[in-house]
Amino acid sequence: MKTNNNGQIIQNKNGGYRRITNTGSSTVLLVNCKFCGKQIFRNKCSLKKHEPFCSELCRSKNKEPRQYDIMSKINEPNFYYLIGLICTDGHISYPFATHSNKSNYYCDIKIHNQDQSLIDNIFKYCGGIVRKEKNQICWRTSCKEFIQYLINIGLTNNKSLTLNVDKWFNNLKDEYKCAFIRGAIDGDGCISNSVKSNSYGANICSASLSFITMIFKYFNNDSLKITERKPGGIFKHKNGIIIAKNSLYYIYIPRTKIIPLLHPIYKIDENCLFLERKYNTYNDIVKLRQKYN
Repeated sequence: MKTNNNGQIIQNKNGGYRRITNTGSSTVLLVNCKFCGKQIFRNKCSLKKHEPFCSELCRSKNKEPRQYDIMSKINEPNFYYLIGLICTDGHISYPFATHSNKSNYYCDIKIHNQDQSLIDNIFKYCGGIVRKEKNQICWRTSCKEFIQYLINIGLTNNKSLTLNVDKWFNNLKDEYKCAFIRGAIDGDGCISNSVKSNSYGANICSASLSFITMIFKYFNNDSLKITERKPGGIFKHKNGIIIAKNSLYYIYIPRTKIIPLLHPIYKIDENCLFLERKYNTYNDIVKLRQKYN
């Protein structure tokens, strides 16, 4: 016997379930929440009319976007973090001039399930839709004004190769630049730390030479350089082994420069958007440096 807020659940001899309440009983089915997968009991009749969700939060993440005005947050650092993440790990779609009825306005970010907390925080910050897709979790917004803003500053639907936001970025306040770079690192950067071998490092990559050059100029450090990995190269990625179809450009940050260069970027509080896994790795590096200094 199981008890929930709507009465007691009793399992029949044939393996089925019935809900017992003060007013009677009804047949219920054990199903999975459409969003998070949690097992829940639902009335057989209600399943014909409504999709199963374990909570209103899960339901809201799968329905139409909450009507948040993302552009009202343009004076907040998190707004620029979001754009940095979209530039590296996102995608935008919009109607083309010759096929205006073939595409809608939307923007999405897909990351691995292990980083779901970031997507949840983005959802809390600016609404949208959140959906799980195999081993990934996806955030999407169809806010036309926001997507048009992204187009105006230099993003395209083929942004990996054409990304150029230099003019826009160079006019940002330092606080917004730091948030943007943190988003870019969380999307296509790497911060690694090995306690056993006392080794650590950081890098950021892009298929856009213009974009990586912009970040290179932002760091403004003589110890950095841009390295090109030409098409056909094989490298490890979060989704497996990938053969590069286009050139990839890297900035490798030396061990001695990680803390000086990344400290302004990761000088954040609990209200900031950030990828917890990389933030924690950076803090581990800081502690490691303090230990051996």
